Amino acid sequence: MTIKDLIINKAQQSNCCYRIAAIGLNRKGEIVAVSINQHRFPHHGGGIHAEMVLMRKHPKSLRKIIIGRIGRSNELRPISPCSSCYKKSLELGIKIIAIKPDYDY
Repeated sequence: MTIKDLIINKAQQSNCCYRIAAIGLNRKGEIVAVSINQHRFPHHGGGIHAEMVLMRKHPKSLRKIIIGRIGRSNELRPISPCSSCYKKSLELGIKIIAIKPDYDY
């Protein structure tokens, strides 16, 4: 299974409006964990980003996070990390990479 397939399969499990998955990798490039975005306040539209879930659970073992978003027909859509996730990743020394829809992984 490719990284692209893993992102798409995992993001399908999200019940949020924007279905997003993140894959956390260690120094060796091995997958540490995979997460999806989650509702935090279901009635107010807020949520916890998939990459933030990984950074909270595995702050010391992560070196890279790959994020991806899928649309209604499970095709990859453009995405980039928010400023909060980006700042947190810099603090922890983790690189966040957004998977590109038109690139074959």
